Amino acid sequence: MDVTNPTTDTSSQEGDRDHFDFTALFSEADTHFARSAKLRDFERSPSSVLITSAVAKCLDFNNLVNKKSLTETVPSVFLISNARTMCEDLIYCSLFRQVDQQQSDALAMTINELALRKNILTQTRFFAQNNRGQPTLGGFTATSQQTTEIKSVLKKLSDQWQSCGFDQLGRRPSPPVSQIANRVGLKTTYEYIYYLTSNFVHFNPGQLFRMGWGPKAEGPFT
Repeated sequence: MDVTNPTTDTSSQEGDRDHFDFTALFSEADTHFARSAKLRDFERSPSSVLITSAVAKCLDFNNLVNKKSLTETVPSVFLISNARTMCEDLIYCSLFRQVDQQQSDALAMTINELALRKNILTQTRFFAQNNRGQPTLGGFTATSQQTTEIKSVLKKLSDQWQSCGFDQLGRRPSPPVSQIANRVGLKTTYEYIYYLTSNFVHFNPGQLFRMGWGPKAEGPFT
């Protein structure tokens, strides 16, 4: 209903509802969103490029899951866990917009460096035990040296978080996502998505009990 014109009521045409048409909102947002970051954008502000990428991913995900053809063929159990990544992207990107750009750019690059170094170390250890002939990025560097380099990055990351106002990290190099969510005003959103997705991404007997049933004792099961 148009509150400025009480005689305008579309509820009889669209059906009574008290929620937004999110499908239309995301489709409209997608038409106005410039998702193509350029190299100069990255050089100017890496954290801004992350925000662009996160928004693009969120739009693509929401447009995808609202397609009737998809929801009829792909069970929600295979889609819902991705909502966790959207939520955490939103939380981190909201923080990037709250702190100084220089701080957010440095933080983004250090988080990326830490993830890359940990990935390399994990692959080095795995292939050292399972396939020594497998070439890996940085795999010729001794694991002891890689571990030392990771500790250095962890210290740098901890200092950067403290410079952003997170000074009670204890032994953690980074604050919990819930703490960041509270800082940017998204605590209840994170708690809801965390609870929802945890039921799917962690072992949950209740979820498995709901699956695997069929019309016949011998199957097939759905």
